[in-house]
Amino acid sequence: MMLFHRSYASISPVFRRLKVWTVSFMLLFTFSVGSSAELSSSADSLMRFAGNIHQFNSIFPQEKVYLQFDNTSYYTGETVWFKAFVVNASTLNRPQSRVLYVDLISPNGILLKREKLKIIAGQADGSFVLIDGSTAQARNLRGILSFPSGFYEIRAYTAYMQNFGKDVIFSRVFAVYDKPKEEGRYYDESPTITVRENEIMQKRPETPRQNNINATFHPEGGHIIAGVPNRVAFKVTGEDGFGIDATGTVQGTDISFGTVHAGMGSFVFTPVSGRNTVEITTEGGSRTFNLPNAEDTGLAVQIDGSGPDSITVNIIPSGTLLPDTIGMTITCRGELMDFATLHIDGEPLSMDVSLYGIPEGVCRLTLFDTKGNIYANRSFYHFSTTSFPPVLTVNTDKNKYGFFEKVKLSFDLKDNKGAPLRDRFCLSVRDIRGQDNKFNDDLRTSMLLTSDLKGLIENPSYYFESNDDEHLEALDLLCMVQGWERYDWRKMTGMDDFREVHRLEESLTLNGWILNPSGRKPMSDVRVSAALIPTDKTLTETFVYNTDSSGYFGFDIGVDFYEQARFNISANVNRERLIGTSARIVFERSVTPEIRAFHPGETLFYSLTNRKVPTLEQPIVTELDESLPTVINVDDGLLLPEVDIEDRRKYVDYYTFNAYDVMKDVEIDLDKGEYTTDIIGYLIEKGYQIIEEDSGFYINGFEPFMYVHNTTKYQNTGIYSNPGAIDTRDVISIMVYDKPMYKREAWLLAPFYIDYLRRTVTNVEGSPEEYDRVIMVDVQIKEEHQISTREELYKIDRRVTTVDGWSTPYSFYAPSYPDGPVLGDVDYRRTLYWNPNVITDSIGHAEVEFYNNSITEHINISAAGMTSSGLPYIYNQDR
Repeated sequence: MMLFHRSYASISPVFRRLKVWTVSFMLLFTFSVGSSAELSSSADSLMRFAGNIHQFNSIFPQEKVYLQFDNTSYYTGETVWFKAFVVNASTLNRPQSRVLYVDLISPNGILLKREKLKIIAGQADGSFVLIDGSTAQARNLRGILSFPSGFYEIRAYTAYMQNFGKDVIFSRVFAVYDKPKEEGRYYDESPTITVRENEIMQKRPETPRQNNINATFHPEGGHIIAGVPNRVAFKVTGEDGFGIDATGTVQGTDISFGTVHAGMGSFVFTPVSGRNTVEITTEGGSRTFNLPNAEDTGLAVQIDGSGPDSITVNIIPSGTLLPDTIGMTITCRGELMDFATLHIDGEPLSMDVSLYGIPEGVCRLTLFDTKGNIYANRSFYHFSTTSFPPVLTVNTDKNKYGFFEKVKLSFDLKDNKGAPLRDRFCLSVRDIRGQDNKFNDDLRTSMLLTSDLKGLIENPSYYFESNDDEHLEALDLLCMVQGWERYDWRKMTGMDDFREVHRLEESLTLNGWILNPSGRKPMSDVRVSAALIPTDKTLTETFVYNTDSSGYFGFDIGVDFYEQARFNISANVNRERLIGTSARIVFERSVTPEIRAFHPGETLFYSLTNRKVPTLEQPIVTELDESLPTVINVDDGLLLPEVDIEDRRKYVDYYTFNAYDVMKDVEIDLDKGEYTTDIIGYLIEKGYQIIEEDSGFYINGFEPFMYVHNTTKYQNTGIYSNPGAIDTRDVISIMVYDKPMYKREAWLLAPFYIDYLRRTVTNVEGSPEEYDRVIMVDVQIKEEHQISTREELYKIDRRVTTVDGWSTPYSFYAPSYPDGPVLGDVDYRRTLYWNPNVITDSIGHAEVEFYNNSITEHINISAAGMTSSGLPYIYNQDR
């Protein structure tokens, strides 16, 4: 028996400034079999859970981000261009947030650069130049260099997305290769990545080691129920994290099974109570695995999604402690789509559920009781039959282009009925040769599939290649093995509290908390005063705010400005006797996503090799070349070469020293409401082994050669014997040389000191101590008038800091050759054309023109767009 309800019920949440979602209601019911009052009261209770889902999403809207890049991999010194698509996660419509953060993270987990972009109509664009500006101190020695080769991460998010955990943040890993030995020879041999291990600078967690055979098991519905048939999906992977072919058997039975796609498969069996085991066999051998323990009471669920606009839900109850009535919700991207109440009488249930009108994407079925206990949940994919993405077609004026020749592309965008569509999309044209990763998705797969499933997905575009039985079965298995409660049912229904830590940013903001001097308790009703002064000093804003019970304050900055502005802020309260002489100001910007470990397969990039020459009748076929790029491991750092004493600039190798932007790190510490430390403490935080003794201290077992300059206090020699007395608040930057060096080598790097020796020592060379080995620490200190007073060091209830405005936008440059190349011209651009905003006209048409380089014969055209109604469309073809 099934009772169906399609109306919603909602209750008022208790929250403060949209910061806490707490639903409180009584769930006390008396059940009697067959009582209509019981069914009614149970249905009302269950319906309230469903109504809360809808209300939660309206108050706390989740968001998604996808970045489209101009290329699939890069070489040192190149520029990464990207277009951001930002949407409401449930509707795929335009988001409420107007600020997007895009981070460039080094291979070892260091934040290198951050872009703060203005979201306009759900889109933004930016770029990262793979050049290391470092500190002025480092630039004086080595100049401006490219970031070294390695695997870099780019992540993108709105501040509000951080409320929902690290897994919702967009992240992509790129290979950055060494430049070829001969300029422009990108495709003649396998590219190389030079890996230099540096434990001191390592901030990224280690990639988990994988066995040669790994298997995970996922019961349909989330539980294995003893004594009734259960369907269990599985995935088998190898050491690289990719799926591998395998067969298996359920031990103690005659049930055997095998993989269907990408290491995934399923089997149906009737388990015994407690432990059940399976044996998995691959080319690498066999392993035995335990399945999740079988439970004596529960609901075994199986879903058949073979229908075009419906699913068949089969429920087999088992045990005597099941409730008489349960609720069923169906959500798509977290938004409630359907609700029903089901009567459980011990007999199997089978029902057809219509999905007509439900948008395309990952859906989730949840079965629950009146107390909010979840008995089963299951993810599945729904292909919409009512809404279809636009179709983008591309025409070229030629089938093949000569070097330096003009290229003309024309585009036509039409909806699924053939009507022209005015919209904007991003466009990249590159050489078809290159390298790519098997995990890379596109705008469509990201928005509709991968962002709502757990973990990385191998070749996600496969699941949209066809809607035949083979692809549909693989997609259903994917939803079972990588199904994920991104949209937390318990929080949305009010079973668990949800706390909003980051508010929606509809403009530039500065937010934070006022804590007591110990930093443990929030301080309410504190008057926070602030002033914003942009660089041009023409538009000054002042703010006053009284903190709430959580100590929170928030300023919306009404001035649009680029780069940085000065920001003065102070906290004042009349209860000085209660709080002492100080309070802590903590800025929200100090709370950033944690650095994640790489998946093993993320660092495997494959060469894309042209196998066939295209003709008008036969398009080009691009295949994966299984040869991997060469990875060269070298030791950490190099010893300094012998250098002329007069030549003190730009002779140092990139890996000779670690350069630290101390001023930037100090700002981060102060943003966290923390006191600054001295140089010794700073080096300990950076991972150096410091041993302090009565005679001094040692860095990694060697005596430091502490060279401090840029202040008259140390002008005589530049050598300082008590670095513990120098607070990092007074330091601009520090360079710590990687390898121990002889004092004679250190002296050559210390101009003030070598001048001092020349004045005071007759013969510098020949001294026995010049052969002692030391660690060179070069400290750039602030000017005399900028040195902090003792009061300034210990009073952190006021700040003079800077606030980042919008990042300065840059335009892609492509040279033109209207009269042909000049003799000797070379052009090695790998990305020939990039335009983040190609706009079609009223008849859905657009045209672009650019010039080819001197090495490309065939091009790849890649485009992506998102309509205002939330329909993603893509184009990716080789010509």
